[in-house]
Amino acid sequence: MTVQTPKSLPKRYYDLDYLRLFIVFLVIFLHSLLPFVMTYDWKINDVIKTFDFSVASRIIDVFIMPVMFYIAGYFAYPSIRKGIWKFIFGKITRILIPFAIGIVFLAPIISYFGFTQHKVIDMTFMAYWTQSYFNHFIDQQHFWFLSSLFLFFMVFAMVYAVFQRKFEKVYESAKTQSPSAIKISIFLAITLSLSIVLYYFAGRVYPDGTWITVLGLFQIEVTRWIGYALYFIVGIVACVKRVDIGERLSKHALMLSCAAVFMVYVYCDFCFGVYFSPDKGYLKASIQFIYAIEHVLFCFAMVITLLTIFKHLNRPSKVFERLAKNSFTIYIVHMVYTVVLQYYVVQFSLDIYTKFMIILVGTIVLSVATSEAISWIVQISRIRPNKRSIE
Repeated sequence: MTVQTPKSLPKRYYDLDYLRLFIVFLVIFLHSLLPFVMTYDWKINDVIKTFDFSVASRIIDVFIMPVMFYIAGYFAYPSIRKGIWKFIFGKITRILIPFAIGIVFLAPIISYFGFTQHKVIDMTFMAYWTQSYFNHFIDQQHFWFLSSLFLFFMVFAMVYAVFQRKFEKVYESAKTQSPSAIKISIFLAITLSLSIVLYYFAGRVYPDGTWITVLGLFQIEVTRWIGYALYFIVGIVACVKRVDIGERLSKHALMLSCAAVFMVYVYCDFCFGVYFSPDKGYLKASIQFIYAIEHVLFCFAMVITLLTIFKHLNRPSKVFERLAKNSFTIYIVHMVYTVVLQYYVVQFSLDIYTKFMIILVGTIVLSVATSEAISWIVQISRIRPNKRSIE
């Protein structure tokens, strides 16, 4: 593998940085909702649940991770052009090591509070961590995202190593000849069709919501994971072809927003009226196929709309830049705070909306504060005293 020096440094995409931050906060919002979602057994559950939160969680869960994988794919190519080995080492230090730390030190806390509320265990945390946690199946919690992301990056690194010249040729030619709207539409139509077909057939074996463990390393929700891989690939292709979807459609933000709202209604109406019907519609092939179409199209509508809306925020902001810089750390630590707060807050005699707000705000404040503290520690550790000559 050769080291490729980029011929031009990529510009700063503030919109994608801010969108990634927004999605991380949406993840916190979603996880804060889950104790109050009907027919859902979360790590921490309240005795009272509400349909409003059930609908909100269903909507958010569709598109948040596809956006994350698209952005990761979009930034992957500029990063790997700086050198393949540098790219691999960077992903090991930034993704694989945090994944290991999360599994060893943070996931046990999340599991412990969940098992305690479900009355599965009756022991101290230290006893659970040292005597029980590593002896059984290890739930990766939200760290599944890191293991899948690392896998995608490594596969991309291997593909790039083989077709490096082809990537560079396409990237350079795109400077003078950007793909036409027709070619982009055909590419997206093929990708969406493939996504629908794969989602449907995967759902026939593993209905939506089914998680499996592959090779003991990857915990994946099969139907969704296929879409994540496709969005990651689309992100790479968009960058290599120099196609800024948000920029191209920025003038149509209002129209796309209306279309997304319409898709929210159609998707939710089908989900709660047909798919999750008392006669178990989610097991019928015809209903699964329609659901695959609606799920994929709704997800696409939301991703395109968010890319377009955030393009209007493509400008420097000290506050947003600072938060965006720490968004990865916020994602890593947030679940511990969410679950611990949920464990204690659900015991309060408060309405569920107040409980939800306490959990949400508390998680955000604690996660941001922790990310700032970690950033400060890292910054301090890099400061080396000046060497002075001894006369």
